[in-house]
Amino acid sequence: MELTDIELSVLNRLFKATRGLYMRTLQTQYNLTAAVFFDLISSLKAKDFVRTEEDRVQITSHGIDYLVGHPKRNERKASSGIALSENFQGKKIGINEFYIPTKFEK
Repeated sequence: MELTDIELSVLNRLFKATRGLYMRTLQTQYNLTAAVFFDLISSLKAKDFVRTEEDRVQITSHGIDYLVGHPKRNERKASSGIALSENFQGKKIGINEFYIPTKFEK
């Protein structure tokens, strides 16, 4: 069973939260309308990946097992060197190497 990118992102965010997240917090973080958000949560509940308790959403053990079993689809870090174009990749500076910016002004 494949998840959409937003479902996977919500699962990752819930996995990182120790006690789950408030529904309103998730809705505002993803900037979703109420109808779209509740469709998303009900879809994840139908797959038994999340559960709701009062106003919180928590990941279930089945959701954790899915994330652990599909590590290649987890969120990627934007800070990897591959994400930067060649224009922004310069010479690597050593730990104790002196550095002066090229456009240094007084």
